[in-house]
Formats: sequence, structure tokens, C-alpha cells
Amino acid sequence: MRLPESTLWARLLGDTVADGSWHTLKVEGEARLGVQLAPQRRPVRTAPGRPRSGARRRSTVGNMSYDSLAESVRLLDGQVPPADTARLSRRVRFLPIAFDRCDDIAATLFLRRGVSGTPTLDLHTLERRGQAWSLLGGGSGDADESELRRPPLADAATVLVRGDGAGTARTADRLFPWPSRWVWCEQLLAATGVVALRVEDRVLPVAAHGLAVVVWPSSRTPRVTALDRDGRLLGELRLDRRRR
Repeated sequence: MRLPESTLWARLLGDTVADGSWHTLKVEGEARLGVQLAPQRRPVRTAPGRPRSGARRRSTVGNMSYDSLAESVRLLDGQVPPADTARLSRRVRFLPIAFDRCDDIAATLFLRRGVSGTPTLDLHTLERRGQAWSLLGGGSGDADESELRRPPLADAATVLVRGDGAGTARTADRLFPWPSRWVWCEQLLAATGVVALRVEDRVLPVAAHGLAVVVWPSSRTPRVTALDRDGRLLGELRLDRRRR
């Protein structure tokens, strides 16, 4: 089994733990259970039908890196605003692009320089426990010019273009491996003329680059409406995690 709680299982089984690269639990002298010695391992579990997301505390490119948890918290707490343009340079290696928060869960979107020099979008999911945010997981994908170019406001079908999404399990430090709830998020690209998104009872400003991210719990799927500068409805989209 790949659980770090060897002491817990030893108490449950009523015997001792033998030290080593694996903790071996013995009952009446016989080995009954092996527990991997990996106290810092925090696996990310991906829901069926979604691309697997990789958990990481830091996103690193050569000698250039950013702390995904710390920068996400700065973005959520309003210490730094989302960038207005999605453009990197030799001096600017990463940019906060967008975020969304729904009660005690959140998602952040960053643009960084990839290993080959290609712009890469990082999507992170977070959960608030007490007074602190913790990183649940996320994923990355190349962001070519077509993904960073806002479509024209031609019709309702192109008002909001769906991008990458992720589903990560909540309560990653549970004693048992099965999750009870999920955090879902999806990246969106809004057409020109869209200045805000209404998601349930919250309004998300859309920067000049048009990129946005929406987060929601597993208990419901949100309806996203696109608004122009005068608050008029331009289009809407239902984010159903089963429809990709």
C-alpha cells in the first residue's frame, strides 16, 4: 500500500512497525502490511473522464522558476493584479493571468516560458483549510498564438471558447486514499468585446488578453454568462465536466 500512516495502521492491527525503506507491520511475528516510507508524498487523483493533472509545488524552467503556491496566494489576496496583456519577455518570465474563487476553493492561471521557449499556461487548483491556502494540483499546456488570440465577436457560439480543464480531489492529506469531493476548473478565452463574466453570484473581470478561469465544486455545474461594457448579455455557457 502507498500510505504514509504506518503508525496508524500498526495501532489498528495491534502490533509494531519495523523500520526500513518500507515500514513493515507485523502481527504476532508475521508481516501483514507494507507501508511505503514517503511522508511528504501527496498524490493528485484525477476524476474519470478528465486528463490527469500533475501536482507540483514549484514550476521550474532551467534556472527560472516561480513558486506556484506563493504566487497563487498573492494573486488571490490581491497583492498582485492579473496581467492586462499575455506577453512574456527576456526579463518577464512568468505572468499571473487570471483567477477565480468560490468559497474555500480557487483556481489560478499563469503564463510562463516553457523549456523550449514556447509560452506555457499553468492551471492550479487550491483549497483553503482554516486560514491557509494549499495547492491541490493542476496542469500545464503550450499556449501558441492561436490560443492567446481573442476571437471576434461574431456570434454566440464564439463568445466563450473552452480551453483546458482539470479535476482534482479535495482533502489531499486524508488518511485514506479515496476522495469524497472534487474541485473542477476550466480555462476560457473570451471574444473581443467581453469585459466580464458572471458565474453564479460573482462577476469576474476579463483582461485585455481575454483569458479567464472558472472554478466550481463537484456538487454543481455553473452557468457562465459573458457581459459587455454596458452589462449586456453577449452569450452564455454551461460548464459541464462530463462534456469536453
